[in-house]
Amino acid sequence: MTQTTEVVGIGDRPGEPTIATPQWPGRDLVVLYRAVSVVLVAAAAGLLVWARYPWEYAEFTAAGLGAIAIGALWFVEPVAFTSGAARIAADPNVVRFVARPLGQRLLVCASLVFVLLGAAILLMLWSMAIAVDPTTGISAISFRSYALPLFGALCAVILVRTAVRARRVARGLTVDHLGVVAAWNGTVQRVAWDDMLSAGSGEGKMFGPTLWVLGHGARNDINVLTSVTGSDPAVLAAFVNHFRDHPADRALLSQPELAWERFRGSFAPGAGDVQA
Repeated sequence: MTQTTEVVGIGDRPGEPTIATPQWPGRDLVVLYRAVSVVLVAAAAGLLVWARYPWEYAEFTAAGLGAIAIGALWFVEPVAFTSGAARIAADPNVVRFVARPLGQRLLVCASLVFVLLGAAILLMLWSMAIAVDPTTGISAISFRSYALPLFGALCAVILVRTAVRARRVARGLTVDHLGVVAAWNGTVQRVAWDDMLSAGSGEGKMFGPTLWVLGHGARNDINVLTSVTGSDPAVLAAFVNHFRDHPADRALLSQPELAWERFRGSFAPGAGDVQA
């Protein structure tokens, strides 16, 4: 079932500050990713120089194409968030910030990995069948021809593990009357309001900007990527800090629209005099 969400922004009302994190990935990273793609293409072509048998040409070509495709899927991320905006799920009981669904990317990755893995195994079995030395009964296939099946098996294990973890716990950041909960890759991190020190954001160069929420102990800290929350981390940090500093407003967290309006209304002139 597709989960409906609403993208809400901040900064377009009188008195509201501009809270925004630079878009990620930036232009410099896009250039880097394109350079990596060129290197992968060159590496795939270089593998063909080592091939000595027809099946090795097929396997090395598949390995090169697979590496390029997987690199494109996992490194060239879609836009993780809209600068200065938050992505709120349509949940009637809590405020939940969620990323774009993983389903489509996992399906593409699964199709790619398992097709390559199946093709590699068939090619390996075929090459072993035709390369047996009749005098010794030992296959003359080189160890290099096992590279793609091993690579495919590793990718399949990682993919299955990611899919299982993604389905075990809904990814995203939940803010309710008890505190903040971050769920991603099967991991759940919690910080209660009474244990919270502050929230903030950091700009990551390789993996993207992050949201962090500090508790009284290091084990209670939250540090998640924007690919998990789907929202601008600077906006999320301001949202969390508002409800940390205004306990009376936390009752509104059971109604996402009212909670978001109270957060935005806190920047209006004289808002500090308004009672919850």
